[in-house]
Amino acid sequence: TNQFQSLAQCLGVADNELSNILANADRTDLSSPGPWDGITVINGDLQVTGSWQDPVFSGELALLEAGAYVPATGVTIEDFEVRTVLQGTQLKIEEFSLRSGPGTLNGSGMIDFDRLQLQRYRLTVEGERLQVYNFPELQVLCSPDLTLTGDLEKLRLEGSLLIPEMSLLEAETTPEVLPSNDVVIAGEDQERRKALPIDADIQVAVELGDRVRIRTAGVSTRLEGGGKITLDDQNQVVFIGEITLAKGVYKAYGANLDIKQGVITFAGGPVDNPRLNILATRDVGTVQAGVQVTGTAEAPVVTLYSQPAMPERDILGYIFMGRPMRAGQEGEDALMIGAGALLPGYGGTFSDLGISEIDIQGLFTGTGGVTLRKRLSEKWEVESTLGVESGVDLYYLIKFD
Repeated sequence: TNQFQSLAQCLGVADNELSNILANADRTDLSSPGPWDGITVINGDLQVTGSWQDPVFSGELALLEAGAYVPATGVTIEDFEVRTVLQGTQLKIEEFSLRSGPGTLNGSGMIDFDRLQLQRYRLTVEGERLQVYNFPELQVLCSPDLTLTGDLEKLRLEGSLLIPEMSLLEAETTPEVLPSNDVVIAGEDQERRKALPIDADIQVAVELGDRVRIRTAGVSTRLEGGGKITLDDQNQVVFIGEITLAKGVYKAYGANLDIKQGVITFAGGPVDNPRLNILATRDVGTVQAGVQVTGTAEAPVVTLYSQPAMPERDILGYIFMGRPMRAGQEGEDALMIGAGALLPGYGGTFSDLGISEIDIQGLFTGTGGVTLRKRLSEKWEVESTLGVESGVDLYYLIKFD
C-alpha cells in the first residue's frame, strides 16, 4: 500500500481513488543472458481501478516464445507459453504449455486474491512423454495428469503419473568405502525426511511403463509395477507400492545370474530403503544354484541358494563352473572359482583391477585355497580367501614416515 501511495503522488492521482490506470505492452522483448532465453511478452493490456487500499486489476497478459535450460535436471524447456486474464480479484490462467525432449506439458488454472493476499488456487496439468531428466546416466520421461488445489491452510495434490521410459546407468567410478549405518557423524542432520510445512493431502498413483530399465555394476534389468505417493502420519511424503524386476541379470561373486524373482517393496518408510526379495540363479540341467537377497537396500542379506539343497561349496561350484566341487581337487577348483570371481570375461592385468597381492600358497600346503588382496581406496584394502577355509578381511592402512 505504501508503494502504491508513493506511486500515486508521482502520478498526481488522489490517495483514495484509482481511475483507469492503463499499462500496455505490445511484443516487449525481455530476452536476457542466463538460463532463460527468448522471452517475449505480447498483447499485455492491464487496467487498475478501485482504491490504493483495495486495487482491482483487469486485463490480459501473455508470455510467448520462452525457453530455458535447467542445470539441475539437464532439461531444455522450449516453446513455453502462458496466457492469463485478470478479472477483479482472480488471476485466470487460460492456458500454459511447454516442450521438453520428445514430450509436451499443458495446463490451466486460477488464483484468487483478496487485497493482494493469496486466498485459494487451482492448477491442472497434463503431459505426454515429457523429459524431466536428461543426463548420460539418467534419462526419464513422464506423463503426468495432476490437479493441485488449496488455500493458505491446506493443499491437495491428486492424479496419476506414468513413467513410460527411464534409463539408469551407473557411472564407472572408483569404489567408495562408506561408513556403517551405526556410525554417527558429528554435525550431520540425521533426519532425512522432513514434514511438509503446510497441511496437505497427496494421492498420486505412479505406474512404470514397459521401457524402464536400470543397468549398474550389480544388476541389469527391466522394472515393472507402481504404487502411490502419499503422506504418513507425520505429514512426510512416502511411497507405497511394489516394483518388480521383470527380466535381467544379477551379478554375485563376479558371476552373472538370471533373475528368477525380484520384488522391491515400499511400505511407507524412506524411499531409498525398501525391502528386497530377489532370487537369481544359474540353471545347470535340473539344478538351480545362485543367491537370494533379502533385508533392505541399506542392509541387504545375501545367502547362497540351491535346488536341490547342497553344501555351500558345491553351490559356488555350480555358480562358477557348472558342476560341484571335485573331491581331492578342491585347490584347483578354488583357484578357478577365485579367478572367475575376479576376472569374469576380463582381458587385462591384475594391477589394472587394483589387485595388489595374490597368494596361492594354500594350494600346496593342504589348505586348498587362494588368497587375493585388492585396494578399495587410498586407506582401505580387502582380502578374500577361497578354499577349504574361506573368509573376507578388511584392512585400514596407516603409513608412518
